[in-house]
Amino acid sequence: MNDQTSNTNTQGPIQAIDQTESIQEVRDTLVKARKHLKFTPDDGNPVDRARALLDVAELQLGLGQGGDAWRHAREAFSVFVDYEH
Repeated sequence: MNDQTSNTNTQGPIQAIDQTESIQEVRDTLVKARKHLKFTPDDGNPVDRARALLDVAELQLGLGQGGDAWRHAREAFSVFVDYEH
């Protein structure tokens, strides 16, 4: 008997980049995510901005831009910690 469960076709709150997407599709999605982040108001809901930061970070990570992804994810994490209830 195997105690390991398969994670195939399960999606939790954090979704990984679909490996079947082409690099160009991921780049295009990153451009859209960056635009969304850019137009997120600085005086708006900080949690919404943090989610936009995570969207950008996830795509950067998928493109091998770990340093940039870390900076965005770290900023988002700080916001989530500050607004934890």
